[in-house]
Parts: sequence; C-alpha cells; structure tokens
Amino acid sequence: MITVLVLSFVRTAGDTEAAPARLLETSLACAIVLLVGHLPRLADPRVRVGHRYAVTLRCTERYLHHVLAGPGGAHAPRRSGAEGLALRNAAYRALAEARAAAETAAAELPGPYGRKKRDWAAVTASAELIVDAATVCALRVEHGVPRPSPAEVEQVTRALSATADALEDGHGTARPAPGAGPRNCRSLRDVMTQLHGIHTLTTAA
Repeated sequence: MITVLVLSFVRTAGDTEAAPARLLETSLACAIVLLVGHLPRLADPRVRVGHRYAVTLRCTERYLHHVLAGPGGAHAPRRSGAEGLALRNAAYRALAEARAAAETAAAELPGPYGRKKRDWAAVTASAELIVDAATVCALRVEHGVPRPSPAEVEQVTRALSATADALEDGHGTARPAPGAGPRNCRSLRDVMTQLHGIHTLTTAA
C-alpha cells in the first residue's frame, strides 16, 4: 500500500517510468516474504517439535544416569557436583527450547498436517514434571537418601530413551507404553507416569 501511495505521488509529479519497475520489485519482495514465512508450515510439526522434546528427555536421562548410576548405599562414591549441575541445566535449557517450539507450532496457520495437531501444551506439562521429578530424585540422593537399585535406574533411563526415540520419529510408530515405575522411589514413579502420559498424547489418532 505504501508503494502504491508513493507511486501515485510520483505519477502526479509527472514521472511515469518508475511505476512498472517499482511494482515488479515490490511483487517479487512480497512473494519472497510469503514463501519464507510459510516454509516452516510445510514441515510436519510432530517431527519438528518432537525433536525438541526428545532432546529434553535425553538430557534428563543423562542427568539421572550421572547421579544415580553406580553402587547403591550410603557409601556409594559421590559424583561430580559441577558436572551434575551442568547436566541438570542442560535438561532445563532443552525444556525451554521445546516449550518455545511448541508455542510456535501452536501459533502457526494450519499446514498440510493441520488435521494431526498434537496437544503440545499437555506434552509440555508432562515434560516439565519429568525434569522436576528427576531433579527431586537426584537432590534426595545427593543429600544421603539411598540410591535406587541399578535395575530401577536402568528401567527409567531405558523408558526415557525409548520415549525420546518415539518423539524423534514423530509419526506415531507403534511402540510399547512405558511400564510402572519403581515402587521404592516416588520421584522415579512420577517420571514413568509422565512418560506414559506423553506416550498416550503422541500416539493418539
């Protein structure tokens, strides 16, 4: 509209040569802006956003493995606090990036995959609870609570990895749902419960 107004004034002033070239340049610029603006909508948001949540779960898995792996009991060797803090921060940073990607996908105009939108807000809530529960479990262990058994740690980290793989795939490939969590660690049970919720949300028809 601004181009049309300017050209109207120019034409009124007597210059009739500028209008065709300027209109062509403006049309090309509009086409480029529209193309670039719609490119993200051509990609399936289940893959694009799912990848971000997969990164979150893998960061959480590494954090839990760092804090909980090793022999149990009160005399288990302490892990590096600085390294554990860095891994925990990486999990929360990945969560923030996943939340931002989900919000962007929710705000986009419907694309070719518009009929298959996921409830990313619910996935975000579950992912937040997973990272928080992992943090609680790690802090309890760091303050002297006995570690869960190696089998329980393996169960949870495998479930995190499997759910991350499913989110990375993004197309609802049939995968078994995560099982029940360890009986003796409420935090790890919470992790498994939320993983089950993510599985349900992301495999629904």
